[in-house]
Amino acid sequence: MSDLLEYKGYKGTVEFDYDDDILHGRVLFINSLLIYHGESIPELKLAFQNGIDDYLLHCEHTGTEPNKPFNGSFNVRIGSERHRKLAILAARKENSLNELVCDAVDLLINGKANYSATHMLINRIEEHSAKSTANSEPWIIQKKPEGEHNDTTNLH
Repeated sequence: MSDLLEYKGYKGTVEFDYDDDILHGRVLFINSLLIYHGESIPELKLAFQNGIDDYLLHCEHTGTEPNKPFNGSFNVRIGSERHRKLAILAARKENSLNELVCDAVDLLINGKANYSATHMLINRIEEHSAKSTANSEPWIIQKKPEGEHNDTTNLH
């Protein structure tokens, strides 16, 4: 069971105000502030759906593009040194930087990596990058058949 409402790709919260004895919520992951309330779950769901419909209608009438909850892109501030190291790693793997980051995110989403392990790996990359020379590569890349991604198979 989810504590979020969903309608037309938008998600909204379900909250309870003990003082006013009312349910309320807000639409998540958009720039606009859309709030709704109701005295029952069915009333709250209807208010949420009506709020989304009204928002989309307002955007249509004003000629503005509605916020999309997830457009597949986000900015990450990682610092210039980490950016450089990732770009080098991506080049060594013959991948784009975007593909490398997507692979790392997939590991986190699929539970195959965790916060501690990720930081340990980043520290190892930073240590090896600092020690790396032209004759000593910290990454050994194993080529895979056409159409498959190259994976790092060994970290010294």
